[in-house]
Amino acid sequence: MIPNDGKNNATLKLEDKDIIAIEPLVGQNHPNLGNSYYYKIGTRVHVHLGINLKTATRSKVYNIPEGFRPKGAVSAWGGGADGMVPDKSFAELYDSGDIWVKSDTKFTILDMEYDAFN
Repeated sequence: MIPNDGKNNATLKLEDKDIIAIEPLVGQNHPNLGNSYYYKIGTRVHVHLGINLKTATRSKVYNIPEGFRPKGAVSAWGGGADGMVPDKSFAELYDSGDIWVKSDTKFTILDMEYDAFN
């Protein structure tokens, strides 16, 4: 159940049980970038990544469980910065559940949405 503030605005917060926190395999969550989490409403899956990767190489950061995986690959461009240099980060999410991220400044912030019919 999604909380409703009485103004027809459904909102989810990180402490809500429907949101699943992601602990990245590489680097660490960055609170100023919103940390990392995912949730599913109906068939729509939302993935948010807010990570200090600590490496500029393309890295596997997570494997999302089967019920949340897309059919085919999904990719997204995001932002991120080291505090001085703006950056574009790139994420790929495969039907195997693997999430790969690349960011030259080592920081990534991005959102991905897709439908999972499994």
